[in-house]
Amino acid sequence: MGATRLTDDETENQSTIVPPSNISYHSCNLDQTTYVIHKAIIDNLIKNPKMFQEGKEYVKQWLEAIEQLFDSAQIPDSHKLDLIPYSLREDARRCYKNTKATLTSWPVFVQELKRAFLFPFHDELAFKKLESYTQGINQPVRSFYNEGLKLCAETDPEM
Repeated sequence: MGATRLTDDETENQSTIVPPSNISYHSCNLDQTTYVIHKAIIDNLIKNPKMFQEGKEYVKQWLEAIEQLFDSAQIPDSHKLDLIPYSLREDARRCYKNTKATLTSWPVFVQELKRAFLFPFHDELAFKKLESYTQGINQPVRSFYNEGLKLCAETDPEM
């Protein structure tokens, strides 16, 4: 904040601005804290991965959970493929190893995983569920709304 003081006929400007070095120090601490948090999330992801194996968990739910972990650690798409093998088991891991050379990006991996493990009529079934969904007699509006959003995401993530 700047202040102006009048003395006789002269105008004096006095400034009380926080020195840039102080701002830099706080910014540096924030960057270091963010780095430590990201590293802890990645280490945890490697040591205790969110597992996916065919038939044990729905692929869309697993992808949503793993994406949330990646997003919280701010892992770019270009590095996600490096971490994914830690989370795959059995058929999913074999499928990954067999197609690894063709998996050129994260979106390609997601598309191939869905193609390999989703029920062939999943999208149609999800749409039918959404189409026929109605609010229960004692169901709160918020619950109905949230379930509707969930069904929309299941039907089409872009919806």
